[in-house]
Amino acid sequence: DNTSFGDASVNTALSTSTGEILLGTNEGLFQYSPILNLVTDLKLGEVNVTQLFETADGTLWVGTDKELYSLNQDNHQLFLSNQFVTVIYQRTNGEIWLGLRQE
Repeated sequence: DNTSFGDASVNTALSTSTGEILLGTNEGLFQYSPILNLVTDLKLGEVNVTQLFETADGTLWVGTDKELYSLNQDNHQLFLSNQFVTVIYQRTNGEIWLGLRQE
């Protein structure tokens, strides 16, 4: 299923350790597989993705203008709500640091 972006604007992109390319848009999160030439909607809904980050263990963090999610093997978990995520960073000791802006 090759998903269409329609009028979506790409806000951020990330090349993952598995070779996939994540595209954070104003209409959700999409994954592009260059090998299959396939775009897949990762089903976070119509969220405005502002930040993408992959930790050393392969966990993907997705910041939006309203929430923070972690994704691991097609499962997503909401970590924060009512926060605009401006930056995601991992320290050498493994701690995740966030830059937030309250809306």
